[in-house]
Amino acid sequence: MTTRDQPHLLRRRPCQRRSRSILLLLAAVCLGAVVLIVSLSVALTRSEQTTQTSSSNTGVGASSSSSSSWNDMEQRSSTDDLVPTPSPSSLTSSSSSIAKMTPLSTSSPSSESSTTTASPAASTSAPSESPTTAPFLDSNHVVSHVVSHNDDDNNNITEETVQGSFTLLETVSHDTGSFTQGLEVLSATRVHGSNSGNGNSLYMLESSGLYGRSNLRIVDISSGQVLQQVNVDGQYFAEGCTYFPYQNKYKVVQLTWKSGTGLVYDLDYDFQNGNTNVPALSLVGTFPIQTTNGEGWGIVYHPQLDQFIVSDGSSNLHFWKLRSSSDSDNDGDLEFDLVRTLPVTRRLSLESSWTSVWRLNELEWDPHSNTILANVWQQNHIVRIRLDDGKVTHQYDLSSLSRPSGADVLNGIAAVWDSRTTSSVDQFWVTGKLWSQMYRIQLVDN
Repeated sequence: MTTRDQPHLLRRRPCQRRSRSILLLLAAVCLGAVVLIVSLSVALTRSEQTTQTSSSNTGVGASSSSSSSWNDMEQRSSTDDLVPTPSPSSLTSSSSSIAKMTPLSTSSPSSESSTTTASPAASTSAPSESPTTAPFLDSNHVVSHVVSHNDDDNNNITEETVQGSFTLLETVSHDTGSFTQGLEVLSATRVHGSNSGNGNSLYMLESSGLYGRSNLRIVDISSGQVLQQVNVDGQYFAEGCTYFPYQNKYKVVQLTWKSGTGLVYDLDYDFQNGNTNVPALSLVGTFPIQTTNGEGWGIVYHPQLDQFIVSDGSSNLHFWKLRSSSDSDNDGDLEFDLVRTLPVTRRLSLESSWTSVWRLNELEWDPHSNTILANVWQQNHIVRIRLDDGKVTHQYDLSSLSRPSGADVLNGIAAVWDSRTTSSVDQFWVTGKLWSQMYRIQLVDN
C-alpha cells in the first residue's frame, strides 16, 4: 500500500518535520549555552590565577630578576617627582631606558684629584653572625620601636610598622653642588665609645656622586663650607661612605655604583683633640664590592659588631667583616667577607602582610636603639630597621622639609653624636642631593 492510498499519512508528514526542526533547534540552543558557561568558567579561573601570581610577586618572595631591575632604577634623576614605590615586576621592562641625571650645578670641582684602578677580588662568604647589644644604649631611651597588638582570636602578639614624624631643631647651609650619597659626623664618641673626645665634633664626612663629578669631602658643620675635596676618577659614580679605626689610625671606605669597586682613603684626624687640626683625606687603595647584585649604594660601620652594613638598592642589608691586614699585600687595599644578608620588610597595617622594602639607599646606625636608619630612594621618608629580624619598626615622614626647586631627592643621614652639646638621642642631620640646606632633626615615635 502506498501513501497515495493513505491520504491521512500525507497530511501528517509536514507536522512531523516541523517537530523535528523544533527539537533540533532546542538542542542547538542548549549546546550553545553549555559551551558559553564552560568558556566563562575557564576565563574566570585564569583571571584568578593571574591575580594570585601578580600578588605573590610583590611580596617577600619576589624573584631575583625583579630585584635586579630595581637596581637599574638608581638613576638619581633630578627631574623625576617623588613617587610611591611600585612593585619590582613593573620596572622590569622600563628600567633600562632611564638615563643618568645631568648635573645641574656648573661649579667646578677642586683641582685636587685622585685616580684609582679597579681590582675586584673573588667573593667569599662566611657563616652568618647575630648582632650584639650596643653599650651606647641609653637607659632612659629603652624603646621597642614596634607597636604590638593582642590578637584575641589566637592569643598571639602581632606587630606593625609605626608612622613617625620629626621635630626641626636647626638649619645650616649645604653645598648645592653636592649630589649627596653618604653623610657622617666625625665623632670621637663614635670611634672610641662614650665620654671620649672634646664633646663637640665640628666636621662632617660627605660623599657626592655623578659620573665625572664624584668626590669625597670634609665639611664644616656649622657653615657648610667644604674644607677639602678629593675628586674621584670619572669612571666611577660615588655612593655611600663610612669611616672606622684601623691599626691605630683611621680609614674611610667609599662605595661606587656599578663598577664593583670601592675606594679606600686614609683619614688624618686627631679625634681626641678635634679643635686642633682639620681632617685630611688621601686616596690609598680599592676593594671589591660584595652585594646581592654587585652594586654599592649605602654603607655604615657598626663599631660594636665591628662590621660594615651595606645596601645595594635591593631589599637586603649585607653585613661585611674586614679581613685581617695580613691577607692583603697592599696596606691601602682592603678585602671584606660577606657574613650575613638580612631581608628588610615592613607592615603598614595589621590587615596587610610583611612586604619587602626595595631601593634601600643611604644608611646610618642609631647607637641609642641599635637600629639602622635608611633612606629609600625617591621616597620622602626614613625607615628604622631592626637588626635581629630586618623588620621596619618606624617610618618617619620628612616630606615637609624645604628643598629648592630643581633639587633632587632626600638622601643623607648622620647621627648628631657630639656635634652638639645637648642630648643627641634620636637626633640626626639630614639633607638631599643638590639641597641648599642641611637639617638637624629629632625623630618622633608617634
